[in-house]
This record gives sequence, structure tokens and C-alpha cells, in this order.
Amino acid sequence: MHKRSRFQIPIDFLATVNNRSYQLRVSKSMVEFLKKVFRENYIVDNREPKAIFEIPHVDGRFALYGPCLEPWKQLIVLGLLQSAIQIVLACFIYKFIVQRRGTIESYMFGWGFVIPFSLYIPFPLLDFFDIRYATLLFVLKERVNFKK
Repeated sequence: MHKRSRFQIPIDFLATVNNRSYQLRVSKSMVEFLKKVFRENYIVDNREPKAIFEIPHVDGRFALYGPCLEPWKQLIVLGLLQSAIQIVLACFIYKFIVQRRGTIESYMFGWGFVIPFSLYIPFPLLDFFDIRYATLLFVLKERVNFKK
């Protein structure tokens, strides 16, 4: 059995820059909803075939399966979650890099926070939601190529 997540999602994010505070709050109900959506891993395909047939002069039997909608829900929720993360990151990029173009602070923020955060974030998401479904792994691998 795969161990559960060792990462915890913080409920409050608080940042202070130039004497201005920025706060982002994640509700517990949202975290519970996300865990509920990703509780099934879809490692084993346990659907019943709708039709089984053989093709003449070809070895083996073939089966047609009906669609399973749950993995599509996970894919949509994961896409929305990544979009939300990208929107928050884009706000910080605009505020601290684009508006302060050419300053040392903009370079430090970009190379010291934005790029490492973008490369790191898929791994806690994989671990927190215990994602092992191949399609969802592909969505996260698209951002960072890693080996298991």
C-alpha cells in the first residue's frame, strides 16, 4: 500500500513586501474537496467489457469498454488547480518583476523564487493527492520531466 502524503497544505499564505501584506487563504473544505476528487488512483482498470470480439486471422480477443467519467473529472480539477496556481504566480510576476524591470530585486525574485517554485510544485501535488493515474502524471510531467 502506498503511504499517504507527507506534505501538508498550509491554510494561510502571508507575504510582506515593502511594508505591504498580501494574504491568500485556502479553506479546509476546499482541501477536503480536492482530496475527495483524487481519492481513486485508477491503477487497475476494473470495468466490465461491453462487447468482446475476435478478428479473423489475428491472434487474441478484443474488448470494448464503456467510458469512465471519474478520471476526466480529476483531469479537469487538476487543470483548474494548475491554472489557479499559475494565476497567483502571474500576479506576483507582474507585481515584482514586470513593474520593476531591470532592478536586482526583480532578478532575485524571478531566479530565486519563481523558477524554483515552478520546478518544485508538481512533486508536492503528486505526493499530496497520491496521483498515480498515468494521464494525470503526464499532465504534471509536461511541466517537469522526472523519473520515478
